[in-house]
Amino acid sequence: MQSLAPVPSHVVARVDGGIDEPLRRYGIEQLLRLVGFGVRFKSDDSATIYCGSNPAIGAAAAIWIPPDDAFFLDAGQRPTISLVDGVCVPHRGPAPASLWVGNRLSFDVARATAFWLTLESERYAAARDGHNRVPAAASLLGTLGLLNRPPIHAYVQLLADRLNSEANCGSPLPRWPLGKTFAAALSHDVDAPERSNRVPLYLKEMVFKNHRPRRHAYWDLCAEIRTRGLANACIRPPSRRPEWDFGEICEIEEACGLRSAFYFAVVPRSLGHLCDTTYDSSRSRYRRLYRRLIEGGWEVGLQAGYLTSAGRPSLRLQVDRLARFSGHGIAGVRHHYLQLDPVAPMRTLATHADAGLLYDATVGFNDDLGFRAGIALPYQPYDPQRQGAAPLVELPTGIADMHMPKQYETVSVEAVAEHLRIVRGLGGLALLNWHVGNWHFAPAWRDSYCAACRLLAEDADVWVATPREVATWWRQRSEALQ
Repeated sequence: MQSLAPVPSHVVARVDGGIDEPLRRYGIEQLLRLVGFGVRFKSDDSATIYCGSNPAIGAAAAIWIPPDDAFFLDAGQRPTISLVDGVCVPHRGPAPASLWVGNRLSFDVARATAFWLTLESERYAAARDGHNRVPAAASLLGTLGLLNRPPIHAYVQLLADRLNSEANCGSPLPRWPLGKTFAAALSHDVDAPERSNRVPLYLKEMVFKNHRPRRHAYWDLCAEIRTRGLANACIRPPSRRPEWDFGEICEIEEACGLRSAFYFAVVPRSLGHLCDTTYDSSRSRYRRLYRRLIEGGWEVGLQAGYLTSAGRPSLRLQVDRLARFSGHGIAGVRHHYLQLDPVAPMRTLATHADAGLLYDATVGFNDDLGFRAGIALPYQPYDPQRQGAAPLVELPTGIADMHMPKQYETVSVEAVAEHLRIVRGLGGLALLNWHVGNWHFAPAWRDSYCAACRLLAEDADVWVATPREVATWWRQRSEALQ
């Protein structure tokens, strides 16, 4: 991995007043870091970027951002958002005719950036599912048809073009190492790596009469053997059953020179929620697996329990538990069912750094492809307590196996190829998530993952790394821009 420039360039910015001044500072900071510049906030009349209402200061700036408090504070009304020259513009009244009037932007790009990155847009969702999540189609981006056209990238380009043409800001830091144009990371949620052996239960019910007739237990026993085969149903240990996909996944990745992250749960259903996993990740077969994965260059991460956003149990406890099982430090997490606090999702993410984590990979849609926070790049989530960026890297998940059909290989393979084409065009990060335990009944998911690995291995323009490595690079880049 190449080293970063020792003396990065910084842009002087001034943000004047407004109820949402911390969010505007956050928005400007994140935009400039995505461009490749640091920022210095000063009360300087000659600031390069001015966010305020003083026309004398605004006229002298390279970029004048007009604050729009009334638009973003009106939580009771669905915001009006239009495409202006291909850019997603929030506005009141008629849509602006153009993006620029001289050096003055026609919308509050700083606050708009925070609007998407903090998931504030989800308060206007048309519906929520049974887990209180926002479906992709019901999200604001979904209703606008922008699931695969993340608006933050257009905002970044707006600022980059203007700074390049109107201000002498020097050279930005590279977005990705080794001269690569985009990045990709592979990950796996470990949901069902072994299926509970029901044969002993059915045999017990046949011998000792239970709450139902013995013939029902006999029928279930026959169905279990018929479905899974005698060996898988009665003889083979969990690590030899079809759903134990770890070996096959690692072989596919190793053949392509790739490595991935596996996110294991430490809160079983018996101690958590009915939606939690059923396996015991403390067993010896898992401890042996952790050791083999880590020694081979793969990453072991945490899949946080269903009720973690409510503190049951605490994220810190889960991180420490998996670190003890694996004998290795835990850098990243993805929440089971992508469960963040539905009212204040940033409050959930803000706890991650306190738990000693480097990154989170939860921000994504459960039911469809797309970029939930309007961005296909790593970024720092907003911490309401700090009133600024949290010391955490968010890696947005854009595509998962559950977004595609299980049986139609051609459709699934094409969906993966198209997603990688989109991310390449954005210069972004493609974070893929394929679950362990599904390949034996979902051939299209297996084929699409093989295709993804093959496409990435053959592409000379992509930097492929584990999520931990991507987050480490992004943190180093962000620290260089401070």
